Amino acid sequence: MRQHLGRAAALAVTALSLVGLAITTAPAAYAGGPETNNLQQNEQLNPGQRLVTGNNIALVMQSDGNLVEYAPGNRAVWASGTNRAGSVLKMQSDGNLVIIAPGNVPVWATGTGGNPGAGLELQTDGNAVVYAQGHVAKWANGVNLNSTPARDLANTILNNRNIALQTVHVSGVRDNATARQNVVDTAEGRQAARSAYGGAPGGSVALDTRMLSALQQIGSEGGLRVSEIAGGSHSAGSKHYDGRAFDLDQYGGRSTTTIVNRCKQLGASYAAFENGNHVHCQW
Repeated sequence: MRQHLGRAAALAVTALSLVGLAITTAPAAYAGGPETNNLQQNEQLNPGQRLVTGNNIALVMQSDGNLVEYAPGNRAVWASGTNRAGSVLKMQSDGNLVIIAPGNVPVWATGTGGNPGAGLELQTDGNAVVYAQGHVAKWANGVNLNSTPARDLANTILNNRNIALQTVHVSGVRDNATARQNVVDTAEGRQAARSAYGGAPGGSVALDTRMLSALQQIGSEGGLRVSEIAGGSHSAGSKHYDGRAFDLDQYGGRSTTTIVNRCKQLGASYAAFENGNHVHCQW
């Protein structure tokens, strides 16, 4: 029986200091042979290589330097946020899992050094876990594809103090389709209402889990404010009306470029800073 760690697990790491990070110098080799779901000490994933489970969940070391986990259907569910082309993912002999950019520069790590012999395992529930000897979990990315429907994600967003949800539209209109009410309704098992003014279609829609997952992830990395989800008045054919887009107008000190790139890393089909006042991301 594999140990399971959920999204709320204290082991999940979203920000890591690389100060004093030691890079082991023992020769590293790719896991090789048939594709596997684990990476053992001194093995590494080179650009374009991946770990994969029997149910087609994949952890890919992309050529652009970003480590990305994909659910079946090529849906991105987690990313390291690193973009140094040519980077490799190495399971060091000291137990630290590190992304190393060209020039032997560490750019991301799990902070699990001091656990010689530890290995990375990509589980069939989507959780990527560093296990020390004795199968003791030391780090996890917190993905749980078995229990992350829209309702669960919405509850996580409501409980995240970094995420502010507007209770009024940018237009000043107040209705039952504000960003906060959209998330509240989803958390309670209802569809999210759409506005019915300025060309908006009214009615309701189910919020897309890819969009909610990305919102939760970006919010876990820093403060933000959501101005619109399914409500408000937008251009004809807007993905807001399909429950597949959100607008952000505060970013917790991060640049708009950082937010745009993060949305794209998390699978957004389009993301941009629009009208000089918000970032729009859609799936």
